[in-house]
Amino acid sequence: MNGVGDVQTLFRSDEEYNVVVVARNDGPESCTFRVIAAVASTIEESISAAVDAARDFITNSSEARQTASHITKVINGDLENLRTSPVEDWCDGLAYCTYNSLGMHLDISKILEGLESLSRAGVTVSSMIIDDKWQKINDHENPDLWQCAWDDFEADKKCFPNGLKSAITTIREKYPALKDIAVWHALLGYWGGMSPSGHIAQKYRMIQDEALLQGHVPAVVHTVHPKDVYRIYNNFYRFLSSCGITSVKTDVQFMIDQFQSTKVRGSVPTAYQSAWTTAHLRHFQEIRSSHPRHLFLNAHNALFTQNLNVLPDWEMLQTSHPHPRFHAAARCISGGPVYITDSPNEHDIELIHEMSAPDQHGRTIILRPTNVARTISAYDAYSEGHLLETGTTTGEGRHQASILGVFNISEHEKTFMLNVNEILSTASAPPSGKVLVRRYRNSLTFLPIDLAQSHTSPLVIHGTLNSCESDIFSAHPTHEVARRDSLVSFVVLGLLGKMTGAAAVLSVFSAVVDDLIQLDIGLKALGRLGVCVAGPGAGSQRASPSEVTAMVQGTAIPKRYLHITSHANGYQVDIDLLTAWGDLGLQGSNSKGISITLFI
Repeated sequence: MNGVGDVQTLFRSDEEYNVVVVARNDGPESCTFRVIAAVASTIEESISAAVDAARDFITNSSEARQTASHITKVINGDLENLRTSPVEDWCDGLAYCTYNSLGMHLDISKILEGLESLSRAGVTVSSMIIDDKWQKINDHENPDLWQCAWDDFEADKKCFPNGLKSAITTIREKYPALKDIAVWHALLGYWGGMSPSGHIAQKYRMIQDEALLQGHVPAVVHTVHPKDVYRIYNNFYRFLSSCGITSVKTDVQFMIDQFQSTKVRGSVPTAYQSAWTTAHLRHFQEIRSSHPRHLFLNAHNALFTQNLNVLPDWEMLQTSHPHPRFHAAARCISGGPVYITDSPNEHDIELIHEMSAPDQHGRTIILRPTNVARTISAYDAYSEGHLLETGTTTGEGRHQASILGVFNISEHEKTFMLNVNEILSTASAPPSGKVLVRRYRNSLTFLPIDLAQSHTSPLVIHGTLNSCESDIFSAHPTHEVARRDSLVSFVVLGLLGKMTGAAAVLSVFSAVVDDLIQLDIGLKALGRLGVCVAGPGAGSQRASPSEVTAMVQGTAIPKRYLHITSHANGYQVDIDLLTAWGDLGLQGSNSKGISITLFI
């Protein structure tokens, strides 16, 4: 356990795969290191219990109380100036990142070109990250970033000739839909720390120490003294906020543990983490590798981080990447934000549409599941080359749907067999009754499965995935309504043609009115809504649009926007809400979602 005193405790393994505890004391006095172990019926329950025990211990420690008191004292002075906004404002909107798209030669014209390219394609991003190479550093042309150090708060004049504030103002004027703009920086300023001869060094006390850089290469790194770190972070974030920046992406945080001097290691980590936390809470209140191993690590880390009251960030992706759907599927089901970092005019618009949808105000949003995705096979090693199965859920209570992503992270083709219980493995409570399973890759829908019989006659789905290919399966609960002395089952699939279309559903209510089944559905966004109807009371198996009436926001939807497909014991209703919304000239309201009413 870390976070109390100056001791760092790590788990490692020896050559015989035994778990080994390694502890290091960076303080001037002797101290106790601690290990917490928990036993439970599942790995998720045991991790949760261990985190709860660690949280209780740390929050009751004197160090934690002192830090919390200092942060509270600083923040309370600015309460009147806080800009609060719901987490959805940042996490649900499609975001744009400059890192891969514009590379390491960043300037304002390239940023505007990238945003304009998306705008021409009909994609309205609501947030963006100005990534590495916007800052003023001591050697802007050096390709070895570890040899570069931070010089000043202001942006580099070659990138932004008129300064950061002017650039942000221009961006916001041209693209008013952008609600949040973030900038990147390293925890110690830049990859190689801070310049000892720059503007920052003239205003703040500095320290220097040998540190291990990438590849364990030793080098002397300069940074602000722990006694001045609160002041520099407060001033830096005040400057960013005054320029119109609303959030930050803080990278290279591991560097605080790379210093070789025990004295520096004992003082820098706590001071920097505390100062950074205080500054971002004060100024930004509400606010990585494109390969299979990255997905594996994020899915396994989520077993732990889901207990920390944070949202995962699986980093940006390029829709023009050699395996874009592989990465897009992982980001969509992750439960965190989705950033695209496409070069100008190099977009897979079809894929972007599969990842997102327009809300009632025309903003492009992602369909983020309610909960965090995590691996369902915690003990699989990456080197074993098994399929990565990552599951999550969306919605609450009776209408909670389960989503399972299957990723081939090996270098070879893999054939798999999947049963419904694997898809449901992350459900918050064991579901009952029947579920309908839908496969995203080929839009194949499997007839409702009775979960009471799933152990004796389980649904088994076969599939084959090449290396860096994926598929998504969703299990939707069925609901029954009594009509004419018989039962009608229905399933709201969400938005069709979307990787996480089930996450578009906000609410579902049903009733029988004048011998008609009335379904009231709340949606986050517009698209093609799918509803399955089955059972003896469902009506004709060869139903036609004349048997279904639909309304959106109280306005009748013409029959031409309805498409009905018959199946063995019922039919599926597809409603083209996006086209109907535009053709009918409907406008967004102040309500949270879009109201759909079906009469069957």
